[in-house]
Amino acid sequence: MDTGSPTPFLVIRTHWDTQSNPAFCILSFVIAKFSMNKNIFFGLAVLFLLSCQNKETLSEKEMEEVVEVIKELPFDTLALIDLSAFENTGQNWKSAGKVTSDYLTEHDLTVESGTGILVNEPQPEDNRNIRTKWNHGDLELKFEVMVPRGSNSGVYFQGRYEVQLFDSWEKSDPTFSDMGGIYQRWDENRPEGQKGYEGIAPRINAAIAPGLWQRYHILFRAPRFDQDGNKIENAHFEFVYLNDQLIHKDVEVSGPTRAHQENGEQPEGPLYFQGDHGPVAFRDIEYKRYGKDSLSLSDLKYQLFEGKYDYIPDFDTLTASSSGTVDYFDLDAVTSQSEGFSVIFEGKLHVPTDGSYLFETQIDDGGDLWIDSVLVVHNEGEPGWGSERGLIHLSPGIRNLKLTYYQEVWSTTLLVFYEGPGISRRSLASFRKKAPWEEEMAQRPPLILKDLENPELLRGFVMYGDQKLTHAISVGDPSGIHYSYDLNTGALVKCWKGAFGDVTEMWQGRGESQLMQPVTPSIQLERSFPIAKLDDKSRAWPEDFTPSLDYDGYTIDSDQRPIFHYKYNEVKVDDKLIPKNGELNRTITLDKIPDESLYVKLGEASKILKLKNGLYSFDGKYYLSTSGLDWEIRQQDGRDQLFAALNEKSLSYNLIW
Repeated sequence: MDTGSPTPFLVIRTHWDTQSNPAFCILSFVIAKFSMNKNIFFGLAVLFLLSCQNKETLSEKEMEEVVEVIKELPFDTLALIDLSAFENTGQNWKSAGKVTSDYLTEHDLTVESGTGILVNEPQPEDNRNIRTKWNHGDLELKFEVMVPRGSNSGVYFQGRYEVQLFDSWEKSDPTFSDMGGIYQRWDENRPEGQKGYEGIAPRINAAIAPGLWQRYHILFRAPRFDQDGNKIENAHFEFVYLNDQLIHKDVEVSGPTRAHQENGEQPEGPLYFQGDHGPVAFRDIEYKRYGKDSLSLSDLKYQLFEGKYDYIPDFDTLTASSSGTVDYFDLDAVTSQSEGFSVIFEGKLHVPTDGSYLFETQIDDGGDLWIDSVLVVHNEGEPGWGSERGLIHLSPGIRNLKLTYYQEVWSTTLLVFYEGPGISRRSLASFRKKAPWEEEMAQRPPLILKDLENPELLRGFVMYGDQKLTHAISVGDPSGIHYSYDLNTGALVKCWKGAFGDVTEMWQGRGESQLMQPVTPSIQLERSFPIAKLDDKSRAWPEDFTPSLDYDGYTIDSDQRPIFHYKYNEVKVDDKLIPKNGELNRTITLDKIPDESLYVKLGEASKILKLKNGLYSFDGKYYLSTSGLDWEIRQQDGRDQLFAALNEKSLSYNLIW
C-alpha cells in the first residue's frame, strides 16, 4: 500500500496576491512542466507568467482576479491528420483542411486539401461507415459537425445506439429522425406500422442552418452486466447538448437502435460514424473514456463547533460542542441548526487509480478541503455561495481527508465534486438545505415568453459570454426572430429564433439576477460599434468607442420596432433591425455622407470565408450577406475582419443562422 504524500499541482482560487513571488514563480513552472499534460501545462503556464511579474507591470484587469484556468480535466483528441485513428475506412472518407457548403443547395460540400477535418463524400459504390480503433464503455464526447442541406448521418455509441445527424433547420416539430434525435429501434416481427419503436425526439429543435458547424456534447452510459453476463441496466444518455442547448437528459435506450453496426449488447464497443446516407464533415472530436472506479470514504468522524463566523475559523482555538461518526457528509446528522455553526469532517479517502484528480467545492458559506495535510481547495464564501477548484496528483492507496465547513446565515450548502483518470465527474459530498423561499421558487414553473402578437422590448441584463451586460435591451418579434442589443456600445450582441426567452430570473421571487435567457441556440456577435474613424485603412480597429459615441435613445416605428440613435463624433447614426424572410436585417443610416476617414467593420472571427454563393461565413457559426461598398477580409491580431471604407449614407446586411 502506498502511503506517500500526494502531489499538489495547483490550488485554484478566485482571488490571489499578484505581488511578485519568486518561490511560487519557480514552483508553478516546474509543476506545470512535469504535469505530463499539455492542457494543464498551458493553464499553469499562464499563472506562471502572471506570478513572475511585478505588481506594477500587471494590468488593472489582471490585478482584479485570476480567472479559473482549469475547470475540468482535459479531453483526449481524435487525431484527424489522416485516417489512422479509424478502421474500415472506405474511399468515401478523407481528411481535409477546409470544408464549405451552400446552404441552399442539396448535398453541396466543397472540400479543400489539408488536415484537421474528417469528411464523408459517399458514392454509390463506396459508402462505408467507419469506426474508431478503440472501444468504449461510458463515454463523454464533444464534436462539431457540418451537415449540408438535405443530408443525413449519425454517430453510433458502441456501434449500437445512434444519435441522429440530419438537416432539420427551422423544423417546428422535430422527431427522433431529426437533428439530435435518438433513433428508433426496429423489429421485423412486429405488426406493420409498429416495427419501429422507442425513438426519442429532442426536447427542442436546436439545429441551425445547413453548412454551419454545429456543436454536440454528449455523456453516454453503457449498459451494465452482472458476473454471468446478464444485462442488469440499460444504456442511457445522461445528457445531450446541441449548440449549447440541452435536448436530452437521462434518456434510457432498451437496446440497439435501427441499423446498428454491432450485434447484441456488450459492456464496450467502438464509436461509429455513419457514411452511407449523405455528405457530412466532422472536426474537433474530443472524448473521455470512463471506467467504473471511484473514490470512496470510510471512518468518517465529525466535530461540531458553535458560533457565527464570516470566515473559516481557526479550529485549533475552538472547543467542540459535540462529536461523533457519520456515514457521509450529512449536516442534518450533525446539527439541527440552520446557521451559526462550524464542522470538521475527517476520514479515510480510498483512491483506486493513479493520476490527476480535480476537486470542486460548492459551499455556502465556506470551508477547506485537505488531503494528507495538503490544502487542495480553499473556498471562502465572504459570506455566500462560492465555487472553487483544485488539482492534485494521487497514487493508489488510503489517504487522510479533512473537510472544514462554516455556516453563517441563509442557505446551508456543502457540495464536493471530483473527476479523475477514467472517472467522470461525480459527487463526493452532497448536502443542500433550501431556505423556505427557495423551496417555493423550486415549485414554480419557468416563465417563458413566446407566441408574441407584437414586438416586445424587454429591459434586463444579458449574458455576453461570462460578462453580464447591464445596459442592454432584448427585442422579441412575432416572426420568431429575436435579438439583444448593448446600448453602451451600439452593438448587436446576440440573436436567436423560436420562443422569445426565459424570464424566470427576472420576475420570480426577488428577480435578483435580472437575466433574460434565450431558450434556443443563439449566435454571439462582436460587442463593438460598427463604425470607426481611422487615419487610414491600415490602422487597427479601436478597442474603446465610448469617448466618441453618444447614445441618444430610441424611437418606435409604425411597426412597433425600435430604431436606435447615436452620435459618433459629428455624425448622427440610426440603427434599425428587422426580421425578414427568416433572416435578421440590420440597416445603419447616417445623416450625412461621411468623410474618407470613416470605416465600417461588420464583425470579426478566427476565420471569415467568402463562399461561392457570395455569403460570408464567420467561423462556420453564422452567415452574413451584404452588398455595396468595397468589402475586404483583413487581419488584426490574428483574427479576420470584414472591413470597408464607408462612403455612403447607409449600409445594410443580413444575418443567417
